[in-house]
Amino acid sequence: MKARKVKHLDPAASFGANAARIVAVRTREVLDLAKDAQDPTDVKALHDLRIAAKRLRYLLELTGPDATVKQLKRLQDLLGEIHDCDVQLPPLRALARDAPEREAVGLRTLAIHLATRRAELFERFHQGWPDLDRTFTSLSHAADSGQVEVPS
Repeated sequence: MKARKVKHLDPAASFGANAARIVAVRTREVLDLAKDAQDPTDVKALHDLRIAAKRLRYLLELTGPDATVKQLKRLQDLLGEIHDCDVQLPPLRALARDAPEREAVGLRTLAIHLATRRAELFERFHQGWPDLDRTFTSLSHAADSGQVEVPS
């Protein structure tokens, strides 16, 4: 997914002023994408959220706050594990369909394990999202109102 454009950056402005504008856009992007990512079947939305979280995290590694960077890292890791399951399950199921019965049993067992793991990971994401939503909403409001302190 393409990152949203950040409008009205000013080369003559301070690093802090421009960074705050970018933080506002990237934070809003994460919040907007998270709405669709609450659907466990929307694989694309979950992946897009992971990419948006990565963009925001890399920006905040330069500008802070550190606690939010750590939250984003955990979110990214969790969404990455979900994505790994999403990538591995379809070919594993296809192999199980085409394999001789003896091998298919093992492949189906592995697919069930992976699907169960994915469901558990998604539930962790879904249950933890309200706390993250509050953090990112606060950061978004602060950035929009120019109250984010970014080192110059």
